[in-house]
Amino acid sequence: MDKAASLASEKATQLALKNIPKTAAGLEKDYNHLKRDSPLVYQYLKQIPTKSLEQLYKATEVHAELLSGMLQALTTHGLDTKESCQHTCQFLISIAKADNFEMTLMFMEDREQKLIKQIMDTTASKLKGEKLPKDLAKAFGL
Repeated sequence: MDKAASLASEKATQLALKNIPKTAAGLEKDYNHLKRDSPLVYQYLKQIPTKSLEQLYKATEVHAELLSGMLQALTTHGLDTKESCQHTCQFLISIAKADNFEMTLMFMEDREQKLIKQIMDTTASKLKGEKLPKDLAKAFGL
């Protein structure tokens, strides 16, 4: 029984990683499946086009728990190179266009605030002279 469950879980993980979500609920379902494995969450987030992200959340709020998981994965895995910093900025700028995002920010805890500060500091130093870190600060009301 355990082997079957683990095989099913592995298949679902592979499916989620190949999937570009068509709805916000689909993204959350995939995220919930992957959330125990931060590198997989990052790999999943990296493949979602930012324009798709904006469409998914145009009329839907981003749940604080989902944003927290995204911030965790992006902080841990998305700040190593200049390219990953650029993607992290673009991803977060897109997610900040979500419906009622100011409300999502109000529900953030200190831990998430620290992650955002870490992302801001790292991207600002790695992307010196680029506009993205300033756009990110504006998107998050900082």
